[in-house]
Amino acid sequence: MSDPASYYALLQLDPAAEPEVIEAAYRRLARKYHPDVDGSPGAGPRMQEINRAYATLSRPHRRAIYDRELRRATQVKASLGRPAAGPRTPRTSTGDRPVYAAGTEPLATRAAAAASRWAAEWAESLEAVLVGDPGGRPRASEASRRCLTELSACLARWEALVPPPAAGRLGELGSACLRLESALVRGTLSLAEADDYSVLQPLAGLAERIGGLSRTIAAEASVLSRDANLGRGR
Repeated sequence: MSDPASYYALLQLDPAAEPEVIEAAYRRLARKYHPDVDGSPGAGPRMQEINRAYATLSRPHRRAIYDRELRRATQVKASLGRPAAGPRTPRTSTGDRPVYAAGTEPLATRAAAAASRWAAEWAESLEAVLVGDPGGRPRASEASRRCLTELSACLARWEALVPPPAAGRLGELGSACLRLESALVRGTLSLAEADDYSVLQPLAGLAERIGGLSRTIAAEASVLSRDANLGRGR
């Protein structure tokens, strides 16, 4: 199964695709993979994924939420991987930045997928709530709880890694970003389960802080990468 981070790839689309291009791609894939046409065992699940991707990308408000979360997750993953609950795991020394990057990259990928999946499911559930679907709130709540479980696991493992001195600030920023993401998702539980609309303004503020932190992480990673390149050139 694909995750929401690959919705564009699943529909074989450029992220800047226009609505008519998205619809054309969906129809082409539906003609190819619909269970009535494709008799393979995986046809049904694959078509469900295609339908889910189309349902998100074909609705402007859902797509906007999805794209925002995907950009944010991509920034964090690129800067920390590439270049909170439960007991803590003993911290593990990683030696140097390449080793640290190898340890954080799968966590960044996992957190990015969890955040993107939650954004898509939350938008779909919220739309159901607005049209009076009684199942909308339970689905929104369940989506938030699944995301929290994933983010908490990522945070615990992230903080168990000891970054090398050069990447110390980057590690702290990554941890802070995961904590803020968790707080944002946790806040949506109050909206879904307690009908508490007073959380909307604080949640908007949290989203802005996460966006700013993601940009700071990207800048910090760029400086670290530049310094490393200068060091190698000496």
